[in-house]
Amino acid sequence: MRYLIVFLVLTIVAVNEGDGCGDNASYNECGSICAPSCDNLNPKNCPRIQCTKYTAGCRCDKGYVKNGDKCSLPQNCPPPCN
Repeated sequence: MRYLIVFLVLTIVAVNEGDGCGDNASYNECGSICAPSCDNLNPKNCPRIQCTKYTAGCRCDKGYVKNGDKCSLPQNCPPPCN
């Protein structure tokens, strides 16, 4: 019985930790070779690539773009330098 309780507690802790991707991002096995970012909000010609252990990682959620090491709404991106 004690082992069952320990197992359940560890399972709950693991589920609550999430995917470790941070706010507005999710872990994904696949992705494109270029994702929207503050520097390029609408990347063109971004083919999806075959899913491998090298393509797995955190991706910004739908509607969010990469802003440095975080994901933010496009309207929160810094203004472009001219």
